Amino acid sequence: MKHELGTCIFVALLAVAAAILSPTGAKAAACPAGQVQDDNDNCCPATSLTGNGVSLCPGSTLSTEVLGKKLVRGIFNMPYHGGNYMANIQNIGGGNDDPYGSYSAIRINPVTVTNSAGAQSLAAGSTSTSVDAGADAHINASRLFDLKGDNQRLSIGAYLDYSSIQTNYDALAPGSSMKRNLYTAGATVTYSYKTTYFQGKFGGLWGNGTTNDSSVFGNFDTSGYEGSLTAGHVFTLFDARSFETRKMPVKAPVTPQPVSGYLIGLDVNGAVGTYSEQHGAFTDTSGFINGAERLRAWNVDAGARLFANVINNGYVWTPYAAISVEQLVSFSHTLDVVAQAGQAADTLLFAAPGHTYGGFQTGLSVLDPKGIRYGIDGSYYKSSGLESVGGRVYVRFPLMNWLGIAG
Repeated sequence: MKHELGTCIFVALLAVAAAILSPTGAKAAACPAGQVQDDNDNCCPATSLTGNGVSLCPGSTLSTEVLGKKLVRGIFNMPYHGGNYMANIQNIGGGNDDPYGSYSAIRINPVTVTNSAGAQSLAAGSTSTSVDAGADAHINASRLFDLKGDNQRLSIGAYLDYSSIQTNYDALAPGSSMKRNLYTAGATVTYSYKTTYFQGKFGGLWGNGTTNDSSVFGNFDTSGYEGSLTAGHVFTLFDARSFETRKMPVKAPVTPQPVSGYLIGLDVNGAVGTYSEQHGAFTDTSGFINGAERLRAWNVDAGARLFANVINNGYVWTPYAAISVEQLVSFSHTLDVVAQAGQAADTLLFAAPGHTYGGFQTGLSVLDPKGIRYGIDGSYYKSSGLESVGGRVYVRFPLMNWLGIAG
């Protein structure tokens, strides 16, 4: 009897030890036949297991071990980095080239990431610095379309921007970083009637980048496009300028030009824009296949810019302050998980770091008697999950006028 009792106790202890040493088996017993239980006590069919045997029940927490990689994002869309939104500060429809250099720092908080089975986790937050440079040029195309009078103007332009972006990820992805080179080139068309203007902008983007995951490296290519439609009106709030008309020999009188005084104006505008970017799939130095990452977004925004033109000794000083609000109306940011050893195929969906962005910009430019404009700008953008501070310096040369192309 004692021998049988001892045997039962021994068997029971073995069963307890087995349950402790094999928690998956213990949890499986708590689920209906044919189902398994994940680390969050969710039961789901055994067929939802990934290649390495980890459950992806809906409502579960998606761990980085499931992916074999750290959950990070590499794409930033408008207005995530400084080169793009700083360029929009300039007066629309100008006739000058616009070489510029800018610097911005962007902090993006962790966001929720969801896989195709409904499991969720957090993608790492990041801090990025963006060094940007670029230029644009415009010509006056009014004569090509026979626009009558001085009240109308049609301007056609082109632009080229370059951004060097360094990203470091936070404690959710320790040891991870990314470097990117991003190029953007496109065209603009602007029509203005008196002080009302309309502008269309469309361009393609391309580039490359390098990932570093604790000394595991990978290289990828980037492609995409951007576009926007803008409409605005400039209100004259106060005009205390003095004008002078100069007559040249054997020439008709020219339009009166302001020679002193100041003007205060308010530029109110709205826009709709789209942005699409893709990082191609690549294999890193550990042999892991990283899937393609895609971001597509549509946004609407509104802004108001209060400015002054102060004329003194042939120079025009233009200080300004502006506010803007941007609303994402469509957003999709995905990362493909490629099927490979110990890894099932999947698609991850990243949430946006906020859907409403508020911004403030301020700056000062000086136009000299030769038509060259020098300027400096600063900006601040913030949403519920993003904060960005940037600055820019630029010089605008009236090359098209000097060459007699702008007209």
